[in-house]
Amino acid sequence: MNTTYLLILILGAVATTALFAIRLKKEQIGAGVAFLTTLLGAVLGFLCAKVICYALTNSDFGAENQMSFFGGCAGVVLAVFLIAKITKNDVSALMDAFAPAGALMVYFARVGEYFLDEVGIRSDIETAALKHFPFAVQNEWEEWNLAVFFLEALIALIVCVVFLVRKKENAVAGLRMERVLFYLCLPQVFCESLRSDSLMLSIVHILSFVRAEQLLCAVVFTGLLVRACRKSGRKGFWPAYWPVAVDVLCIAVMIGVEFALDGKLGEIPLAASYGVMILALLVLAGCEIHLSRRRIRNAS
Repeated sequence: MNTTYLLILILGAVATTALFAIRLKKEQIGAGVAFLTTLLGAVLGFLCAKVICYALTNSDFGAENQMSFFGGCAGVVLAVFLIAKITKNDVSALMDAFAPAGALMVYFARVGEYFLDEVGIRSDIETAALKHFPFAVQNEWEEWNLAVFFLEALIALIVCVVFLVRKKENAVAGLRMERVLFYLCLPQVFCESLRSDSLMLSIVHILSFVRAEQLLCAVVFTGLLVRACRKSGRKGFWPAYWPVAVDVLCIAVMIGVEFALDGKLGEIPLAASYGVMILALLVLAGCEIHLSRRRIRNAS
């Protein structure tokens, strides 16, 4: 592994542990829990990054550069859950305390991709206005590549700051973690579509054009929407679960966009395709905001 990238991951782990410990102190939980979570998270993050990559893409398990970023994050979240159980702390309390710190770790991991060759970029951009940092980076042949990793890092940092300062989520146990996960996964559908180095799904031949991380992120934010609908307090199936129908429709639209980007729907302008995808993602964000406000209002 690239030494500089590894150092950035270590720096991120230190910053994440410190922020987690500070937030745990407010819950009157010892800082040692944060340290244990970091240690277990490093182990489970690595293992899950390898296992999920291998399971969905049939890649070589021992390949150094073949890992699932989603899998790494899932391993860390699993570590938080297990540490809560081991130390007999409330799972929701630990998850909520960890949520902004987890987004901060994502920020460091994405920034570190700057030091990895051909990772987190979109090759050969043509737009002259984008051919400078932070929008793009140059490779060894002085070709400009879109810096998708920088966009992903910026999103993670915004999510970290927003849910670090917001107080309303305190009204509902576990809501802060749910919202952080939602807003890390939702825009990743767009970001993964931009990346030239995405892991491609190979377990289902007909979906071989689908990016594995897109699929996993869609599963997570759909699951979170279903949970939010169930917790919204509305009676009746349609009044409670209409956002799920919107979610399914938006996912269908985004699959159509991927077909278009793959050239299967004829010549459709790139900007139009991505514009439709972004619109679908904004609709889903609107559904999540509506449900979260309802849950907070019901708990007040």
